[in-house]
Amino acid sequence: MRDQRAAARIPMKLPVLVGWTTGSGRYREIQAKTANVSSNGLLLLTPARLRPHTPVRCRVFLPDAGTGVELLCRAHVVRHTGAGEVPGVAAIIDEYELRRATDEA
Repeated sequence: MRDQRAAARIPMKLPVLVGWTTGSGRYREIQAKTANVSSNGLLLLTPARLRPHTPVRCRVFLPDAGTGVELLCRAHVVRHTGAGEVPGVAAIIDEYELRRATDEA
């Protein structure tokens, strides 16, 4: 069966800060890495098993000749990886912004 994605995936392992609000209303943030990136989504390598439809905020640190660029996005989880796979979640990007890296989110 052929994989039919909406956008081509580019394998990239980049640092990312992932945040979400738990069912109890507490905001959590963890460090993770991307496994791949596309124009409309991310596969995040993280042991956190977020449920589908969970809104997440991602701050992806992109390489740039010393000055640093980051991708800020609001996304929602569409699935988590299965048994026997590297732990992670796939998310579709709903909104994004590219900007120079800063110390604050």
